[in-house]
Amino acid sequence: MFVGTGTQPSGDIYTQAQSYDFLVTFDTEGNALLTAQSGSGNGNSDGVPVGDRGPGVGDTGQTVSIAFSSLNSAVGIYGNNPSYTITNNNTFVKTTLGIENDVFGRAVGDVLAGLSFGYLGSTVKFNGTNIEDLVSTEWWGGQRDDGTTLHLTNTPAGKSIFFDKVQTNPEDYHEYAGRLAGKTSGYGFALQDRLNNNMIAFNTQTDVGSYLKVTINSDNSFTGSTPILYIKTMANAAILDWNSAFSDYILKSTTFLSPTSVWVDVLDTPVTIGDKLVVTNTITTGKKYFKLSTE
Repeated sequence: MFVGTGTQPSGDIYTQAQSYDFLVTFDTEGNALLTAQSGSGNGNSDGVPVGDRGPGVGDTGQTVSIAFSSLNSAVGIYGNNPSYTITNNNTFVKTTLGIENDVFGRAVGDVLAGLSFGYLGSTVKFNGTNIEDLVSTEWWGGQRDDGTTLHLTNTPAGKSIFFDKVQTNPEDYHEYAGRLAGKTSGYGFALQDRLNNNMIAFNTQTDVGSYLKVTINSDNSFTGSTPILYIKTMANAAILDWNSAFSDYILKSTTFLSPTSVWVDVLDTPVTIGDKLVVTNTITTGKKYFKLSTE
């Protein structure tokens, strides 16, 4: 499922929340062609909340072509941002400069993430099926078109079956990301967010101009008059901590960011470890945002 861009229904067939189902093929010269399958581009599918439904792009004559020269460029497979050409109802729409935040961009992103993980062309079996024959949602989880959700833990990616575990030739996966795997929770390639462990996201329509300011403090010591909330993931938990000098601050959470978001107190009691207050929060499906507040 493509969850859409901005408020739904978006009123735009490209940014509307909708199903997507593309078959990708490669010719002998390395050019990729994504062809919409029956049922793709349905903005009224069961996976779209009733109040968010609207017209999608449909499944007639929908193709995306990515030239080998674009895939093979520095911003291609390794950069996860190739240009591609879209047709809608068998009519040329445009050639992009890179991946765009719409349903076609989501499909292209799945191809790039699949190439980076080494899933395309992999004959390694998962639950009795070659990984190359699984649909992308079955690689790393997510919401299906029928409204059900496949959890990350029930997928190859969730069991760390990727990179050199699915391909023997380093040229068939993102080698840089493969070498980082298991050593850091940071991304080895841009579209590694398919694993749904990103800690924060901005709505590009309602949060125009928003940005994230990151302060790197190598010794994790306290600086400034307001606390810094640190968060990292470990197994199925999010571990949050802040300097114990701010014991009067309360950890709060919400599941949706907007000016009217309702923030509730996190019920877990912080544990003091050294000069830090630490809270361990179990990771569940969906997004959760945290902040520290004295109110």
